[in-house]
Amino acid sequence: MKIIITILMALMLSGCGNILGELPMGGDVEDELSASIPTSEQVDTKQEDYKDKEGKYEHIKKFKEGNKTQEVTEYVDPKGNKGYQVTETEDRKDGLYMRSYGKGIEKDSRSYDWTLISNSTTTDEEIN
Repeated sequence: MKIIITILMALMLSGCGNILGELPMGGDVEDELSASIPTSEQVDTKQEDYKDKEGKYEHIKKFKEGNKTQEVTEYVDPKGNKGYQVTETEDRKDGLYMRSYGKGIEKDSRSYDWTLISNSTTTDEEIN
């Protein structure tokens, strides 16, 4: 039993995964606690740094802060060109809005400005 506990502790402290469903141990825990939705410039800097080290863009799972969400995904076109796309949503008074921007050969065809995707002015009577 002591061996299993020792292995689990070593994995947790090395940052090798979120075994117990809590914040990851090791690494920059402070960054996890103070994280906020980054600006497009911050996303670009982080993605380029990651690509320089890893040879690909980093997938960042959907992150929520207040009424906004952000997710970053990598794409590879048929010729092997890589890019990334950032999708953001924002819940506003009149509905849910979404936009997408990115970097790469397909960024223009994949990007769009804030667009209303769900109207919150619908009344309960209209739904029923």
